[in-house]
Amino acid sequence: MGTVRPKACIHLPLAKDLAARVDAVCKAHHVAFGAPREQLLAGLADAEGLLLSNQVYVDGSVYDAAPRLRVVSGFGVGYDRFDVEEATRRGIAVCNTPEVVTVPVADFTIGLILALTRRLFQNQTHVRSGGWARRPDAFPCVCDVADVGEEQVLDAGASDRAVSTS
Repeated sequence: MGTVRPKACIHLPLAKDLAARVDAVCKAHHVAFGAPREQLLAGLADAEGLLLSNQVYVDGSVYDAAPRLRVVSGFGVGYDRFDVEEATRRGIAVCNTPEVVTVPVADFTIGLILALTRRLFQNQTHVRSGGWARRPDAFPCVCDVADVGEEQVLDAGASDRAVSTS
């Protein structure tokens, strides 16, 4: 007799390889991301675990629809989309994935630094308006990274450390 796999509801778009990894360790019921809330609630009837986007608010109605729920995890940072107090009262563990966006945020930050210091947005507007063809109407293409003031640099925790090591 094989191992009994826990039942999980997945309400998150997953790449095929990740979905296969989830399906290998639990009996997963996938509810399409963006499906109506009623469809998500209907998929929770026998779920012991729930993995979903942090775009979905998890409150008493979710917990009511999942009487066997033991753990809920949001794909993202923070707990503001969960009624943690209600989950705690029901004995449901609430988890998140705190570093899942660290590298993408670092990449985006570096991209914005380059876009701002090289004035990409202004240059795009200049070129699209025909300014490139009007040579005397030259637009300054760059500014120095040193022109970005210290007050414009924010402490973003893990993300700023990732930027500094990229």
